[in-house]
Amino acid sequence: MSASIAGICACLTIAWAANPLIARISMLPKPLGHLLIGMVAAAVWPLLAASIPGSEPSTATQAAMSFLTGSLGLLVVFSAGLALPFKHLRERWREVSKTSLTKLIPPLLVMPPLALLLWPDAGMGAVVAGLALSEVSVAISWSMLETHRRIDTPLAKDLLGVTFIVNSTIVLLVLIMLRTPTVLLTLLAFCLGIALHDRLPSEARAKLQMLMLVVIIPAFFVLAGARIEWSAITDSWNWLVFLLAAAATRLPFPMLGAGRILGHGPDDATYFEVLAASRLTFAALIIWLGVEAGAMSSALLSEVTIIVSLLSVSSASVAHYLHLRSSARPFN
Repeated sequence: MSASIAGICACLTIAWAANPLIARISMLPKPLGHLLIGMVAAAVWPLLAASIPGSEPSTATQAAMSFLTGSLGLLVVFSAGLALPFKHLRERWREVSKTSLTKLIPPLLVMPPLALLLWPDAGMGAVVAGLALSEVSVAISWSMLETHRRIDTPLAKDLLGVTFIVNSTIVLLVLIMLRTPTVLLTLLAFCLGIALHDRLPSEARAKLQMLMLVVIIPAFFVLAGARIEWSAITDSWNWLVFLLAAAATRLPFPMLGAGRILGHGPDDATYFEVLAASRLTFAALIIWLGVEAGAMSSALLSEVTIIVSLLSVSSASVAHYLHLRSSARPFN
């Protein structure tokens, strides 16, 4: 979508207006519904922008849209941290850290070199893109767990623990590459949420949760979907190769899947693996920081944004299907 003031206002209006509508007429979970709405808006907006005053793209409005999306993402990350007790992370450190390695090492070994092969002129920008596609989405994991009322289960705490360790490593690597402290904000928001898990009163947590579900989550996912530049799909097929590689590197290793290491049942383990394949929150910040640092071109940004969005949609869709199938299964 053309990142104009009119476009940002349109996205926010759609997000908050569509929030109750999705629940009434759609079988989709709200996070997935909002993300799809944003992606549709990104496809339609170029046809409307010319007739709307103030819709002309500019560097200032692109920065404003990225800042707004990033700020909302920080709140999502903070909320995810609130759902992860430090006690659980300490008690399950061995299992969670071992699972984190199985999710972290394959993408790190494959994605940066593949990005350099696909975009040889991008240099450090390709490496940054590879790092961005090695994270696990906090927003998808937390919001789907919350939507499916699994946020207080051991599965949720294990998944958020894996997300925390994987993304902490990626953030530190990006900090070394780009030398920009801004990337640390997401990690600090996560740590702050974990630290306040047992200190924030239950009433305050309930109010924050309501604010997240009604205001923040709809705006974040619609804006995230609306940042796609669909025209990049026809420019080359590099994004498709990168997309397939990103998905393949998150396939569970034999004998090293979530069920084997963490001790969850087959249904929960499959649900875990699907959500762990998602990318969105940290990736969106990392690729934008790559652009700000002059390491990533706008073309590479567009292709990586498409990959991140499609991975988010596919992970959320499959996780929701697995949840419905599990819920429909008769209890013996």
